[in-house]
Amino acid sequence: MTSEDFSDRAYDIISQNTVNCMANSPFFVNLQLKTNMNYKGVMPKSDTIRKVLILKVKNSTVHYNYPIEAYVFESSAASNVS
Repeated sequence: MTSEDFSDRAYDIISQNTVNCMANSPFFVNLQLKTNMNYKGVMPKSDTIRKVLILKVKNSTVHYNYPIEAYVFESSAASNVS
């Protein structure tokens, strides 16, 4: 994933930086949405998080870049993520 500083954002996505997989095979990416506990502003009603996942094919030098875009919607005025 990208190394962008998310300290001034309400939300962030946590995942591994690089996924190693076999050629021509499916792969899974685990994503975790995280609320920034140090965020001092008003929690946004919606947010868009953009990152890039790098896929490396095992036993080769082949790399693929996959853009990831996550839309976050706040369900209430409290800090509950939906």
